[in-house]
Amino acid sequence: KTVAVLEEHPELSYVSSKALFFGHSNLIWPKNDLVPSNFFATNQQTCSTLFRKSMWKELGGYDESMTRGYEDWELWIRATKNGYIGTQIDEPLFFYRRKSDSMITNSRQKDAEIKEQIVRLHPDIYDASRIKNFEKEMHWSNWIPPQLVRSDFKLPAQSGAEQEADHEIEQQLENLKKHILGLMAQIDPRVKKHFLKSDAGNGEPEKFAALYKQIATRVEKLNAAGQKIGGIDVAAVLLSLYPLERGSVLLFMDALIKNDDFATCYSVGSLYLALWNFEKHILERMSHSLCGQADLPENNEKALGLLEGATLLAPDYRLAWMKKFELLITNKLYSAAERTGKQAAALGIKLPPVPLPESAKSQKEVKHIWYVTNAFGYIGGGVNGVSQAKYMTLGSLLSNEDLCKVTMVTPLTVALPAGIAEFSRQYHVPREREDASWPDFIATIRAEAQTHLCISDQKEFNGEWLPCRLPEGTPDLLIIEGVRTEPHDYLTGLGLNFDCPMLYMHHNSPYHYSAEITDEGSLPVMLKNLEQYTYNISVSRTVAEEWKSLPEQRDKQWFSIVNCIREDEAAEVSARPVQEVRREIGVPEHEFMILCLASVQHRKGQDILLNQMIEILAEIPNARVFFVGPVLPDRGGVDIVEMSKNQPYSDRVHFVGAKENALDYIYACDLLVLPSREEALPLSIMEAMALGKTSVASDVYGIPEMIIHDETGLMFSLENPQDLAKHIIRLGKDSTEREEMARKAKIRYRENFSRARHAERWREVLGKIFEGE
Repeated sequence: KTVAVLEEHPELSYVSSKALFFGHSNLIWPKNDLVPSNFFATNQQTCSTLFRKSMWKELGGYDESMTRGYEDWELWIRATKNGYIGTQIDEPLFFYRRKSDSMITNSRQKDAEIKEQIVRLHPDIYDASRIKNFEKEMHWSNWIPPQLVRSDFKLPAQSGAEQEADHEIEQQLENLKKHILGLMAQIDPRVKKHFLKSDAGNGEPEKFAALYKQIATRVEKLNAAGQKIGGIDVAAVLLSLYPLERGSVLLFMDALIKNDDFATCYSVGSLYLALWNFEKHILERMSHSLCGQADLPENNEKALGLLEGATLLAPDYRLAWMKKFELLITNKLYSAAERTGKQAAALGIKLPPVPLPESAKSQKEVKHIWYVTNAFGYIGGGVNGVSQAKYMTLGSLLSNEDLCKVTMVTPLTVALPAGIAEFSRQYHVPREREDASWPDFIATIRAEAQTHLCISDQKEFNGEWLPCRLPEGTPDLLIIEGVRTEPHDYLTGLGLNFDCPMLYMHHNSPYHYSAEITDEGSLPVMLKNLEQYTYNISVSRTVAEEWKSLPEQRDKQWFSIVNCIREDEAAEVSARPVQEVRREIGVPEHEFMILCLASVQHRKGQDILLNQMIEILAEIPNARVFFVGPVLPDRGGVDIVEMSKNQPYSDRVHFVGAKENALDYIYACDLLVLPSREEALPLSIMEAMALGKTSVASDVYGIPEMIIHDETGLMFSLENPQDLAKHIIRLGKDSTEREEMARKAKIRYRENFSRARHAERWREVLGKIFEGE
């Protein structure tokens, strides 16, 4: 394939392809398109590149002084400065086994030294006298600081194709600046006038250093005078001119911190981390912002989670460790505080000794569970059923602290601290019990990121993910939870080699893996994955039995543990008058509110409800339907929204997106409707039961375990979708029957699906597993 490219394009001197690395690390490289001028800062292709013999002769081949590695990178730099250009095929045609002691790995041990050699070999390109100013950047993998390139260095005259390519790159850069400035205007509307000016993003690079010094001095004076809003405004001026300069970003974040605008600062950092992956100085300011948020009275119940997130983002930030430690002691979580002290000490941060009570000193040995999930927290800004279930799973495991201790393993993202904070709010055990258990959070990052956060010198993680913190001991049981194959794929990527049983916590039926739900139909893949798991749990008895009916699963052990809901939050919501809540979310007092709480997609069946709207409105003209949940474009969500437009009922249906206050919508509604084509045990029906609301739903899979037809709600068959309209009309016209069903539904939740029952059921299952060992 590379030969054909060179034969067709005589202007090109070399052609490479993407590479697939496997073994010690697994990834396709490089991610970005090849731009020859970028070779001065980063290598973009492997030594398997095909090049013309004429180029090789003129350049004199590899430089024989490059004996320690990177000789190919040095060749591409020489080729580029002499006017040779090439291209790259966007396909991995080169497979390379990475070993822990390979030449590439060994080269990286002397990475900065070899790159300095390259710099000194090309004094016409680089100014070696400036290396001392960029010592830290010189240690970044595959990176020579572009600031070392001489300002007077010029590439040979470019061809028309090269000029066009460079113009395209410049245009992409301009578009990126505009995109960032637009987002910044949304993040902090107070200073959007600067970000939306016509000359925004057009600061002259050579004037940045002087302007930065001038504006930083001005910001400092304003802060000292107590004019902190003015400091933010002035810092925004610099950022608006130079939205891609780290110095301007950090100055603006510092100004926000000075004014206690912690949430805004965190949002700014999150935006820029998408550009500068895990940039240390941005992470430190985000960590500081989390510490500030933890001090706010309204975040009292979230504080421990926010501080946990702060220590994960900036492991060497002493303030975060100190605040987390002090809060653990205040909350009498002594064992967790002792572990925190050890983790901080390993980073060179000394914390005070822990005043362990006698009860903590004499704790018996318990089993060690690693709870592994590919994501932790809400997705899309609202409540997600599986995300909520993970909070409940983790909380129930921790509440059985006399049986087990828990280490949680999950990817490090900017959303993780909020996820841990929400778990902290919902996890009520520490508020009821002295020295309650708190998980050991082990965040991971893809090894290819090669960030300062990764710990490579360890034995547990041998795959494409590396830990940011070392775990305390090995597991006796591995539990994974998530949707479809995602948690298994993440677990596989961790490269763990523990000889312990594994448990898969399922939220999907076998039908969920069919071609009707997924693009290809992934059930055979899932069944192959499940061969590795000794135990399986489903949230639905019906779904568990369906899995067990498959030949591949007949010899496997299956349990069922039903979900539960945020009972404390439900109690807070239901303590308010219904009409007050309806006014807040914009529902007129005398309208019949129908709620469909689910992500908008084919599987959830919103189209089935829309097809019945004309008949429903004919009988209940004051009916109004609210669809609450994110629209999933790749699963038919957009088609469903389009289906609702230009219809006689269009003004009576509302797609309002994901909502953090979803419980308010349930409490405000007259009737919950869930016409799903597939469900395991939907959280929305359970929440409606707990809040004293009845439901009309399809009779698929686990739903009949929740709804007793004609007693706590009504169900319809997908084969007779017209019954959905009949049931809605029936309950819409008979408020007495609807309220009686709602009363019984609330009792049924309390007796069968409570949070206490969830913890008890986990205790039963763990007891059987550990006794079986």
